[in-house]
Amino acid sequence: MPDFSESTPGNNEPLIHWVDTAGVPQAPVPRTTLLGWIDAGHLPVDTPAWWEGLDGWTTAAQLRVSPALQDAPAMPPLPTDNAATGVTPTDQPAASTPQLSEPQVNTPQVTEPQADAPQPDAPQVADLPVAAASPEITDAFDDQELDDAFMDLVSRSSDLYKESERATSMDEVFLGGVIAAFGANGFLLIDIFTGGSLRSSGSASAAPQVSTPINRHELRFEHPPSGARVALIVDHLTPDVGSAKVLGQRARLQLGYGERIPNFGQVGRALRQEMASTFVVSPEPGRVTFDADLSSGFVYCQTDLLWELDRYVDDSMDVDAELLHKHLAAIVHTMRKFLRLRFAG
Repeated sequence: MPDFSESTPGNNEPLIHWVDTAGVPQAPVPRTTLLGWIDAGHLPVDTPAWWEGLDGWTTAAQLRVSPALQDAPAMPPLPTDNAATGVTPTDQPAASTPQLSEPQVNTPQVTEPQADAPQPDAPQVADLPVAAASPEITDAFDDQELDDAFMDLVSRSSDLYKESERATSMDEVFLGGVIAAFGANGFLLIDIFTGGSLRSSGSASAAPQVSTPINRHELRFEHPPSGARVALIVDHLTPDVGSAKVLGQRARLQLGYGERIPNFGQVGRALRQEMASTFVVSPEPGRVTFDADLSSGFVYCQTDLLWELDRYVDDSMDVDAELLHKHLAAIVHTMRKFLRLRFAG
């Protein structure tokens, strides 16, 4: 590629104004120089050109066929017909260099498939009422009122707790009073069954274990000096707070007084002809019956009563030992009298 900026005009050769392929007007060069560049392939034959004597711009190809170059008007503006010259018109050859943008090839943009990921809905929490900062819940009362109210709640709660404990433990406290009453009068506890399980006091004559109701307690005492025995069954009928509030602390008490009978075989046959033992079938309260213990040779006279346990155990779970002793002694006295009358001689 020749250096278009350096050219020396020949003698008597007109200078040709021309525009390069970038549309930039260049310094005029001699006619033969421009044609040489075209012949060498450095410039196209349709390179825009103008020389003195032309009314307007033409192409360099006209240099070969144009009549003799002569005086002509001043150089016109660059042609506006792009179809004819392929250049952008300018006011003069020294116009500012036009900026041709390089061809822009838009790279195809392949959009990746968008898979909408499932968006789990955030849990919706219902708007909770926000307590106002003021007034507070305590503002309606003075400190002393609130302190007193709290202490009253604690006191009432304690009362209810004691009431529940009293309802469920009343029978156990009562049994403790019974054992103490018999023990104070020379009787020994030889067997105890309670709450469905058997606990023996260590006597060699302990009865075989049997299943009993959960609120049943069975005791057996012996009086060593006389050899007499007392058998006692206590069924706690109101072991919970609700029933105790409605009915009170009630229990079914069966007490039997027994002695050994010399002619036990004859007595046994007589008893079999009478009613069945009320230790198995519950009789009406106050009814007196008789039963024989074949394993020990004892004959018992017994009765069945309903007792109010809270007559003997107060709210502080203290036992009225004197009253309990008196009532137990009354039953033992009566049963012993009936037994000896029934089997006298």
